[in-house]
Amino acid sequence: MRLLIIISSDLYVRNFISTGAFAGLKEAHELYYLSTPLRHVALLAQQGNYVGSIDVEAWRAALYTELGHILMMASRHHSSTFRIKARIQFLLRDRLKYELLSAAGLRELTTWTLMWLTRENGRLTRVLLDVKPDLMIAPTAVTDPLLIDVARLGKRLKIPTLFLVNNWDNLSSKLVFPETPDYLGVWGEQSVEHACRIHGMSRERVFVVGTPTFDHYFHVAKETLPSPYPFRYVLFAGCSLPFDEITALRTLDDAIELEGLSGLKIVYRPHPWRQRRKCFDVFEPEKYQHVIIDEQVKESYFRTVRTQDYRGSKAFLPSLDYYPSLLSHAEFVISPLSTMMLESAICETPVLVIAYDDHVHAFSPGTAIHEEHFKGIEAVDGFQICRDSCELARDFLHMVQACTQTVSRNGAMREQIRYFLDHDDRTYAQRLRDLINEIAKRHGHGELAGQGSHG
Repeated sequence: MRLLIIISSDLYVRNFISTGAFAGLKEAHELYYLSTPLRHVALLAQQGNYVGSIDVEAWRAALYTELGHILMMASRHHSSTFRIKARIQFLLRDRLKYELLSAAGLRELTTWTLMWLTRENGRLTRVLLDVKPDLMIAPTAVTDPLLIDVARLGKRLKIPTLFLVNNWDNLSSKLVFPETPDYLGVWGEQSVEHACRIHGMSRERVFVVGTPTFDHYFHVAKETLPSPYPFRYVLFAGCSLPFDEITALRTLDDAIELEGLSGLKIVYRPHPWRQRRKCFDVFEPEKYQHVIIDEQVKESYFRTVRTQDYRGSKAFLPSLDYYPSLLSHAEFVISPLSTMMLESAICETPVLVIAYDDHVHAFSPGTAIHEEHFKGIEAVDGFQICRDSCELARDFLHMVQACTQTVSRNGAMREQIRYFLDHDDRTYAQRLRDLINEIAKRHGHGELAGQGSHG
């Protein structure tokens, strides 16, 4: 089969290309690559059969975003995250506008009008007529304008589409597909449910494949990984959303000093693509006795602080090979609600989950804990949820004490997060290969390369 792989973000280059997500397809299929303009296009071009890039016009992207907001408002009863965003993200006039346009009857007319205005993407059409793919595959965060055109043209030209969900929250917190793909590859049963309930997809077209981003975590033994630091440490993994992490770090630094825990340090890892904060947000190493900044993100963090170029920070794509070592050797992880919770659980490392309001930002962890994809995390053994900033030091010291006792990391946390992120003995590349075999049989291409299907 001839496969066209479409990459519409630099993040997907790291998460899918650099991880070898498509490596299992090369022997049995003819692969072509298309992208939007990327900073890291050289890595994509190295794959061979790179047919170039398509830049989505600003007006087209703006209309698709408008449509996405209307459909998100229409689906707010299916996702608590949409309800939170409708209340916080939109000004009152915009919220009223989207509520009106999302009403039954008017929504159908508005959707038809916006889809008619965007018409057909002529440049994408020419690529598809030239390449003539049997299947189009694309990672997605449900916010990619080009992929709306891909789904639309796929249906018109009768080319099946398979979208691969990039992150844990994408199906319940971003937008709503105005045109659904033919098939969707998702993280776990939670995202299957989100795809069906929020996006209206039928169950037989949604497949659990996990994620390539953390796939290697499952296939490496801690014993083979050297610790990145020659001392005991707790990892503070910052979040992307605005949150007062500096006050939390000061609280923890004081707690270590007061308790005389001189052999323990906190390694602060700011999120590599963090959003701008409304509070003091500069980590000053000289003001801490027991907190250091993680070496991998240090240079990028201070460059962003110095230039205040938060958009430019997205050019930094930290290597995924570093994470298993960093997480596995931490005593535990402190996380204000990020995917680091799941990553830590894969490594059987306990997590102190910050889920309190910082009284600065409207969408801080105290609000985010009610997002749709976080439902059920309190049931995971090893997740201690802190809902009050006044209890942070106490909960931290409780976790420190618990970690001094004998801890058996026997796979229990991995099993308990399976609902959110499924896994098995195969690699992601093998699971994707088997899924494409299943799709090929459905479309009359038969079994490929003698591999078994998996649905």
